[in-house]
Amino acid sequence: MKIFIAILLSLATFTGYCQEVRSFKVSDGETLYYTRHGSGPKVVFLYGGPGYAVSAMNFWADSLSDQFECILYDQRGTGLSGKVKLDESTINLKRAVADLNDLRVNLKEEKLTLCGISWGAMLAQSYAAFYPENTGKIVLVSTLGPDLSSFAAFNDNMNMRRFPAERDSLRCWMDQPDSELSSMKRSFFQFIPEFYDHSIGNEMLKVFFASTTFHDRMSSLIWQDLYSSYDLKPKLGKYDGEAVIIRPRQDPAPAEAVFQIKELLPQASIIYIEKCGHFPDYERPAEFFKILRSVLKQGKHKTQLDARSQNKKIIELYVNEIWNNRNIELADSIIGNNFIDPAANSSVKGPESLKRVIKSYLEKYPDIKISIDEMVYDEHKIAWKWTAE
Repeated sequence: MKIFIAILLSLATFTGYCQEVRSFKVSDGETLYYTRHGSGPKVVFLYGGPGYAVSAMNFWADSLSDQFECILYDQRGTGLSGKVKLDESTINLKRAVADLNDLRVNLKEEKLTLCGISWGAMLAQSYAAFYPENTGKIVLVSTLGPDLSSFAAFNDNMNMRRFPAERDSLRCWMDQPDSELSSMKRSFFQFIPEFYDHSIGNEMLKVFFASTTFHDRMSSLIWQDLYSSYDLKPKLGKYDGEAVIIRPRQDPAPAEAVFQIKELLPQASIIYIEKCGHFPDYERPAEFFKILRSVLKQGKHKTQLDARSQNKKIIELYVNEIWNNRNIELADSIIGNNFIDPAANSSVKGPESLKRVIKSYLEKYPDIKISIDEMVYDEHKIAWKWTAE
């Protein structure tokens, strides 16, 4: 690992290379590292485990760096950021999210675009929950939900998908004395059911383990904290930016997790990859990177976000301008010609239907004021709760 770091650091001293290792200080004084590849809009990539070095995503950057500046961020306690103090005060969810915000400041970005897989997707959700105003887009690949309620089922699915011979091999290696070989074999048979096609897993897990390092102490500490603190439900719904979930259809992570996120983030798009497990980058790379490139670009999803914002603004104009400021003629600008107000009790359509209802109410209640209590909306429809006084 020391040789690998030395090679990366030497590459960073030459401006002609397409990748560069950079460091930044975080708020408690530690130094963390990331590697940047390519040029274009910045995307911060977050790997899973937790505990694996982000070097496992080097080939993601190779696939995307012609159009994006790929920021491969080694989380505190992993990879290039491994030489830090490791204890409960430094390795926890709150600290991990704060580190990401320090990275944002270092990158001079007002809002981050985050793309994470597995635990990395959970960390991306966490950042959006704690820093919604500084999050521009989250792309969640093979993710668990906003809490750990589906995690036991994930483990059950893994056990169920392990072939009998694989179970026997795992038990055998778990009984062996600790060694580099037994550790490698245990990891192999633990991971194999994450693949839909185990024959692909047999080949690609060798590539995966050769591409990264696992940091057990960091993993243990963050899991210890997650079991007591990972519940994003009270906060995640406040994020109203763009969200895309890339869901391998045969991921052992329960599909329930995706819909828990969707319930909190109705603007989220869900894209499925068929006949694929937890590792779409290894199992369906061509399809996966085509999808990922598409969702990272501005386009359909940006249009959806703009439509949502427009729908929200229409309701705000309807309440604040037409009702509260009595600017009734504004209805001609925001109400469609086929609109029918059920309270109008007439066949009149369009803005005139609404204006008749409002004028009728104002005659009876000239001091009426309406406030918006709650609003849920996407690019197609909107629902809102209101109070009249």
